[in-house]
Amino acid sequence: MTVMYDTPQPNGILMSDPSRTGRRRSSGAQPKYADRIQAGLALARKLRSHFQGRRNTAILAISKAGLVVANTVGQELNLPVGVFYVRQIRCPSQPRLSLGAMTSGELCSLNEDIVKGLHLPTEAIRQAAEATYSSIEEDHTDLHPRHLRVLQQVLSPSVAHSTLDPVQHLILIDDGIVAGDDIRSAVDALRRARSDLKITVATPIGVADTMKMIARRVEMTVTAFVPSAAYTVPSWYETGTALSPEETDQLTH
Repeated sequence: MTVMYDTPQPNGILMSDPSRTGRRRSSGAQPKYADRIQAGLALARKLRSHFQGRRNTAILAISKAGLVVANTVGQELNLPVGVFYVRQIRCPSQPRLSLGAMTSGELCSLNEDIVKGLHLPTEAIRQAAEATYSSIEEDHTDLHPRHLRVLQQVLSPSVAHSTLDPVQHLILIDDGIVAGDDIRSAVDALRRARSDLKITVATPIGVADTMKMIARRVEMTVTAFVPSAAYTVPSWYETGTALSPEETDQLTH
């Protein structure tokens, strides 16, 4: 398990082009998708002109709900889909406080200021990180093997006998972005692992201010709908936090 501390983003990362983000602002009414499959179809329409059947491109979902969206987008655009699940590493004594983040592929980053300020023993940090990764591994067991193969191809492009084109452009997808902690952690981890990747962050719905901050870290952001106010992600879906049987079926196909 590799542990790295958060560092400022290097100069030279391209800014997202606002004219190409596919955003539109809400007129005030809060939109709702029937489910994450419908949300994926809406997002695919925004991405189609740039990514339909594009070579050297893959999609990674950063959450289980995001994978439903990502699978739908992948099917519509004929792109391979993998997972890059992100979990915040919670402080053992203060569960609401995040020490950093762990991802699929055992990429771990810690918030140096918080860790030093709490004076946590190294062993306590290690145990918290391992427990977080164990929860990610549990979610991996429900996946189609293809999803982890795509992740391996992104993180280790020199893997022999791969049937995929070398991944040069990556689309990171979640089912909604409010505070953006997980998506920022995913971008930072991928920048460390593959500094050559061109990254697009895409979501069916995302808070405007958060998306602006994310745009500074990636080549492009694409949002199917930008609400006028922040809501919790489940409130945008008729199904709420639960996945329907049809959505759950998407996780293994």
